[in-house]
Amino acid sequence: MARIGCSADYQGIQVTQLRTRRLPWSTVEELQVGPVNGRATAVRAKLKDGATVPLPGVPAADVPLLQELRAGQPGSPRVIGRA
Repeated sequence: MARIGCSADYQGIQVTQLRTRRLPWSTVEELQVGPVNGRATAVRAKLKDGATVPLPGVPAADVPLLQELRAGQPGSPRVIGRA
């Protein structure tokens, strides 16, 4: 059984769904929070190439933590969601 989720550090986000993909912060244009199917809220990374990558397991409340990591503020790496 495959695990899904995300982890993030000062270098980027690691997204695990069927495969694992590393997104360096330099490729992320913005983090988006919005509804999915009019019910749930999803967090997505919009990349500079125009692609959008869902961030499974990341609640909207954790977006400020991702922004902090993206800004490179000092402190220990945090794990967001599960990977």
